[in-house]
Amino acid sequence: MKEAATDAVLSLELTNPDRHIPVLVLLTTSKKSATRAAALVKLAAFKSEARVALEPIAARLRDEDATVRIASL
Repeated sequence: MKEAATDAVLSLELTNPDRHIPVLVLLTTSKKSATRAAALVKLAAFKSEARVALEPIAARLRDEDATVRIASL
């Protein structure tokens, strides 16, 4: 995703799990650690509905950036 589009998505109030969780999962693989961390924080807001994203979230526990690892907890 382009940086401006990514920033726009992450600034929105995301409330539709069927539409937004797949986008956030994609963002957890961004080259930018701040984007990965922000996507994980947004995923956490979905609570149990984010269960479908457990595998990509768990993968970030091994991220090279400590902020991303913390956000994946």
